[in-house]
This record gives sequence, structure tokens and C-alpha cells, in this order.
Amino acid sequence: MGDASRVSRNHSDTFRTAVEQSVAAGKAEVLSASPPVYLLHDVLSATEVADLRGVVARRRDLWGASHPLVCFQHDAFTGHPGLTHAFDWMRGRPGAGGRGCFAQAASRATYAHVPWSESLFVYRGQEALFDGISRRVQEMSGLHDTHAYSWQALTYEAGRDGGYADHTDCEHAADLLGRGERMATLLVYLTDDFDGGETEFPKLGLKVKPPVGSALLFYNFGPGWGGRACSAEAAHRSNRVTRGSKVVLQRWHSYQEQPFLAGRPILSQRGRRPFQPVVSCDYVSGLRTNVSCRWYNSDVPWTTA
Repeated sequence: MGDASRVSRNHSDTFRTAVEQSVAAGKAEVLSASPPVYLLHDVLSATEVADLRGVVARRRDLWGASHPLVCFQHDAFTGHPGLTHAFDWMRGRPGAGGRGCFAQAASRATYAHVPWSESLFVYRGQEALFDGISRRVQEMSGLHDTHAYSWQALTYEAGRDGGYADHTDCEHAADLLGRGERMATLLVYLTDDFDGGETEFPKLGLKVKPPVGSALLFYNFGPGWGGRACSAEAAHRSNRVTRGSKVVLQRWHSYQEQPFLAGRPILSQRGRRPFQPVVSCDYVSGLRTNVSCRWYNSDVPWTTA
């Protein structure tokens, strides 16, 4: 299928129109006009929040039987002489852009000492509750489910969380109309009883900690609604949680219709056991001083065989 046939609607316009209607109806508020950032009120009921947290806990347990495989895209680790024999494999030159994963024994010995947040993928069709929320989000925001990536349940635990460094969700984008480009980001909050953990937009002077059941929604391109370039102004970060647990559901939406984006992939991680998660420490937004580690139950693209 060619790219032209995937542009079935002006997706940024359906987004803008629906959100403006939600603002007019008092169901949302504008936090920033440029780039557009919104707070959606009462997306979930208290019962739905509890049920979703139960689903997340149940699916997380499936991946808790094994220690994670530890991987690095980080010169300080790939080039460290004391870690040379810890790696099972590496692509590229150690300490100069190399990337690779520890062997099982080294992963088991080190994973608890790495600060990381979690990203638990829930794919389309796996959980009826998630699919139902997808339809509601489409109605409230104009973001169509056939343009969406899979849901990710992001968890940041005090004492283990190192936050997530400054980045844009369209950091590799050349054009809004490119295949799979992350046009918009949705964050639905399942907890709010925590300290720290704000979602911060440094260039906007905006720091947000929405109440449980609400959602943060922002547009990643510009300038304006008609712009097709990745917006540096939409850069954001998750500040470190200092008490409690921050749990949010994240979902990206592309401009082009991509019905398979949210489908479950076939895992092909090199050296990985069945139902073994991965902790990947990566450069964020291409900056050598901007490194964050995250636990995944999906493949990390650069570490697949």
C-alpha cells in the first residue's frame, strides 16, 4: 500500500477540531497554544482506573519471572575496560557509538543497580478494556484508533526511577506525513499520589501533574497546526519520582493511517529468553549527556537480531 493511500483524512485537523470542541464544552483546557498542549478532564472513572491498574499488574506479572536482559547504547559503558567481558554481543566500536547487551549472568548481577522506569506494551486486541478506552479517546480528541501505536503503561517507582531525560516524541522525524511519525502524544494518569514525577516542558515553562483519571495531550509538530516539522518547543521530560509510584498510559498517534502500528510484533531479541524483559540505557534525542534507562517487554529496535 502506497503512502498516498494511507492519508485517508487530515488527521491534525480532526485532532484540532475535536479538542477545540472539548475545550468549548469544558471537558478540556488549553495549557499551551503553541505548541498545542491540553489537559483532558475525566477521561476515566475511578472504577476504570482501578480496573486498568489491575490489568497492568496482571500483565506485568507475566514478565516478572526472569531478570531483565541489560543493554547499553552508551559509550561510558560499552567502552569501559572492566565491562568488556560482560557483553554477550556488540555492534560497532566500543566506546565510540557501539551498542550491545550483557550476557545473562552479567545482566542478572547488574540490573538492580541501574535506575530505570518501565514501559509495558499492551497491543490492540489483547485487552478489551484498553480497546474500549481507545474508542473514547477517539471521540474526545479526534485521534483515530487506526492511526495509533500500541498502549504503553509507564511506571516510575520512587527509589528506582531516574526520570526520563529531555526529548521530543518526533525526534527522528523528517516530515509529519512520513510513515509512522508520532504526530501527537497522549498520557492518561492512573495515579497521582506521588511526589516529583511532573511532566515538564522546559521551553514552555510548563510543569504538569494531572489528577488521576485525566489526560495530557500534545501535538509534536509545527509551526502551528499546518507545520510539518518536528517541534523543538514540544520537548519534555519526566522528572524523577521521589515518593510513591507514577503510572500513566502513553499512546502515540501518527498522521498517516497505520492500522498495524498497534499490533503485536514477533519478538526477535538476540540472546533473550521467552518472557524476558529488557532494560535498555540509551542516548535520548541524540545527546551524549542525555541518557535514560527503561525496562521494556517489547523489542528494543536497535537490539533485535
